[in-house]
Amino acid sequence: MARFGVCIFEDRGFAGFEPLVYTRAVFELRCGILSLWEKMVRDYEEEVELFCLVRPHLAETLRGRLPFSVNELDSFSGETMLFVNGRLLAPPALSQLLPLEGKPARFVSDGELIAFRVDGAEACDKYADPRFFLEARSTDSVAADLPATEVKATLVEFTWELVFNNPGQIGVDFDDSRQGGKIEGEVDERTVVYNSGAVHVSPGARVDAGVVIDARGGPVFIGTDARVSSFTRIEGPCSIGDGTFLVGGRITGGCSFGPCCRIGGEVEQSIIQGYSNKYHEGFVGHSYIGEWVNLGALTTNSDLKNTYRNVSVPVDGRPVDTKMLKVGSFIGDFTKTGIGTLLDTGSVVGFSTNIFGGKGVFPKYLPSFMWGDGEDFKVYILEQAVSAARLAMERRDVATSPELEELFRKTFELTEKDRRKLLSD
Repeated sequence: MARFGVCIFEDRGFAGFEPLVYTRAVFELRCGILSLWEKMVRDYEEEVELFCLVRPHLAETLRGRLPFSVNELDSFSGETMLFVNGRLLAPPALSQLLPLEGKPARFVSDGELIAFRVDGAEACDKYADPRFFLEARSTDSVAADLPATEVKATLVEFTWELVFNNPGQIGVDFDDSRQGGKIEGEVDERTVVYNSGAVHVSPGARVDAGVVIDARGGPVFIGTDARVSSFTRIEGPCSIGDGTFLVGGRITGGCSFGPCCRIGGEVEQSIIQGYSNKYHEGFVGHSYIGEWVNLGALTTNSDLKNTYRNVSVPVDGRPVDTKMLKVGSFIGDFTKTGIGTLLDTGSVVGFSTNIFGGKGVFPKYLPSFMWGDGEDFKVYILEQAVSAARLAMERRDVATSPELEELFRKTFELTEKDRRKLLSD
């Protein structure tokens, strides 16, 4: 029996990361080399028992892919439980900032709840229901009776903050891994490497002749079984996930690609969650792209306004000022773009939406399950969307599950209002 437990919870803030969190918990999002949850647990002892509290409709899917007890605190019988906000951008020495041992306490940063620690029995009795966190009007009301300790930590609020922090987080994760200069894969002798001490090539990875790896601006991490083909230039900081294939082009600093992606053309300071294709020419910058996305040839997004003013992004039906000059696009899972698709600065494209280029720049917000060319839209029929997802995953030898198909149906239901509004305007 583990003496301590760590429970990562979602709060109402997950909504700032839609559409990327329709099928995943907010702490599964990537920033740097690791996901948010991997950063949170890396500094605690192995015998700590891991839990999470998430939106109930995600629970079954998460049980199949995360090393957590999901929405099930009843099994914990240890001494203390540390609850950690799932939007925390955790530093490497988190156990010093948020110790497992000690009296009940809450940890806050600039008035926001980062974490709190309670006795094991109280954790099960009072905080076992995920709705306690999801329905709280603010984190101030969670564990408000506990003595507060001010800590220096970062809670992310919107997706573009992950993109903004990505270059620095690649460096933090790389340094914490202590893998700099370790070449375990195959690197052709005709590869050009600048600052080799800041490069790691994992086992099974292959880097072909004519590749340039420039780590002078930050480290470059190449994952297991990744491939980098000739005529690819990689500028650090950069993280290339396991099984990802770079097919040529220019990868500018600040990029993180999850597992099994196919990447070509020009990509600048962007995050791709995994299993997505940007195989062809076209520019993607300062963007976050989900899983199982396919970007057609010459798909390009703007990430800088001609006026050099701050970019706004539509969130929950209203424009939010990012206070940033460079912001690209945010694209949900299973979405596809046709050849020549043009996306505006700060645009959002929902889950399982199909759009086709050729008629100008698309609107800044496109709901989930839409089908159209920028002028005429219709609803993407749910069963057709599920069937297309099944075929796409089979091409990578990944089977769909009943849980995933149910998530499609739930997401279709949750996003119906947005579709009606677009079609009625």
